[in-house]
Amino acid sequence: MDREHLPDVEFTKEELTYLQEHMNNQRASWFNYYEDLVEFGRTEDAKRAHDQYELCKSIRDKVYHMNGRDTLAPGNHEQRWWDQKLSLIHI
Repeated sequence: MDREHLPDVEFTKEELTYLQEHMNNQRASWFNYYEDLVEFGRTEDAKRAHDQYELCKSIRDKVYHMNGRDTLAPGNHEQRWWDQKLSLIHI
């Protein structure tokens, strides 16, 4: 490894799927914790929990997009437009 050059990072589909699910679970956990803190009036702790939720959500969205998945899609089979194969019709 060269000290002047960072190695190129490549993820397998399995690695990206694992990261997606992990970050989605973390996002959901922080959101639930945030909601509990708000309910009990712990506003300062709730703000920190919300910041963690936003961080997890941001990372999750980036990892989803690296794999061509739409974070708002209803199922795992949905993909972003840039990952769809274009079909050209020749006349």
